[in-house]
Amino acid sequence: AEKEVDAVVLLQSILRKHLVISRLCRDNTAAVLIQSVARGMFARRYLEESLNVTVVLQALVRRHIEFCAYTSIKEAAVLVQRIGRGAIVRRQVRVEHSAAIDMQRIWRRAHAYFDFSSKLFAAISIQASVRRVIEKIRYSKARTGVVELQAAVRGCLIRSDMELRHFAASDIQRIWRGYEAQVMYMSTISRVTAVQSVARMIAARKDFSNLREAIELIQHRYRVWKREGAEK
Repeated sequence: AEKEVDAVVLLQSILRKHLVISRLCRDNTAAVLIQSVARGMFARRYLEESLNVTVVLQALVRRHIEFCAYTSIKEAAVLVQRIGRGAIVRRQVRVEHSAAIDMQRIWRRAHAYFDFSSKLFAAISIQASVRRVIEKIRYSKARTGVVELQAAVRGCLIRSDMELRHFAASDIQRIWRGYEAQVMYMSTISRVTAVQSVARMIAARKDFSNLREAIELIQHRYRVWKREGAEK
């Protein structure tokens, strides 16, 4: 920022120097032209009135008076021009300095806003990733526990059922025992499949409802944050 201000000040000084030099050249040319015209007029008047000494003296006095008046007027005009140019240059410097300060303030504000937005987006992304990983870990643990519990229950039920059926069918012929065991096995497989499907459906619904609640909570917090940012 300091380098930019130094560059602006250097450009302003070069521009002011160019303007002052051009104005001085223009004023000098105008003064030389006025002097040449005045000298020519005085020379013609002197030649016309050279025959009369009184007229010549009057012309000399008038020339001296006019020259003194011209000199004083020229000095006053130069002083007025210098004061006016100084005031104009100081005003331009103040305006350009104020404009440079405003541009710097706007740039700093925009840079701070973009930096804050990028950091906020990164924080939101990290939070979403962490929550997603935590939910996956919880879901995996819950699913593993449910599966182990189902396996233990199924094993216990199957073992108890097989033992009862074995004791009840001990007096039945071998062929009937084989047929009954096959039918029971098929029915057991069907029941196990039905229980697994129901358990999976319940777990999927529960996971879906939890995920939906988490998404709605995130959306609600994002809307609240966005509304607060807009109000600020």
